[in-house]
Amino acid sequence: MGRSGTSLTTSLLQSAGLHVGENFLPVYPGAVRGLFENLDFVHFHKKQLRELGQPEEGWVTSPLPKIGETARLEARQLIAQNQKDTAWGWKDPRTTVFLNFWSELIPDAKFLFLIRSPWNVIDSLYRRGDAAFLTHPSLALEVWEFYNNSLISFVEEHRHSSLVIHIDTVINSPQKVIRLINQKFGYQLGTADEELFSKDRVSTEEPPLSLAAAELMPEIGSVWERLVDLAEWSPSTETTKTKLEIRNSATGAILSQWQKMRALERQISATAAAGEKRIADLSNELRAVQESLATELQRHTRESQLRVGLRTAKNLIIQTIAGNKAKR
Repeated sequence: MGRSGTSLTTSLLQSAGLHVGENFLPVYPGAVRGLFENLDFVHFHKKQLRELGQPEEGWVTSPLPKIGETARLEARQLIAQNQKDTAWGWKDPRTTVFLNFWSELIPDAKFLFLIRSPWNVIDSLYRRGDAAFLTHPSLALEVWEFYNNSLISFVEEHRHSSLVIHIDTVINSPQKVIRLINQKFGYQLGTADEELFSKDRVSTEEPPLSLAAAELMPEIGSVWERLVDLAEWSPSTETTKTKLEIRNSATGAILSQWQKMRALERQISATAAAGEKRIADLSNELRAVQESLATELQRHTRESQLRVGLRTAKNLIIQTIAGNKAKR
């Protein structure tokens, strides 16, 4: 699921020697180091989702129909263009809704899954402010549930080629993650660059409304328990809980208020940023006016000096003419 630390982990793998592509999405304010998403696969997934009538962002809550042969041919071309002799792969959370598709096309593929508590994920989505969740806050949890149930089903059928890692493990023991991958898949990845974690640390603290949401949604707690059980190694994690059919329930009200809280925080930040920008713009205008005034003063000074010079020259000419007349 997106917002589970996938970008951070992919940067870790890249620093350790995994080839994760070259045609990346550009960086933006919410991802200052970039997303490490190979655009070849991102565009492919978006195209398939659009053709299937699903949002291209990947906010899917039910299984997709079988992918057609045309898409399979296109996917094989992507594989041919991106595969390397060394360890290679790609990162795109949308891949989770195409797991069986890619597993069939690349039988020896290995799958690394990251898990993060549902409350941290939806809080991150609310903080980011995706339009889909402004009008439907419960969608964030519905997507999390579908993605992670899909993950569970796939891992249980492909245990030899799947590795589940808790994001806290990535944050607290990055070199351990590399060792787990090498041991599980027979890779020879090197040492990860731990400097990547200094500024982009993923929050591990439970959001303020998580306890209230957990009390009202016990079924989500069972999904989270299964995820933690599947993880190769995970820190001590307090299981959170949830319940289905939340859209019109008390839980839906909590999620709605939660989303509004994060939206207000974004507005405050945006207003402050806009205020700072306005101050900067006014300062620039003031400097421009000051520079214009200084230029104008210099021009007037030069003109005044020129007029004084002309008057002096005129007086000298008049005095010279008068002197000549007196001599006659």
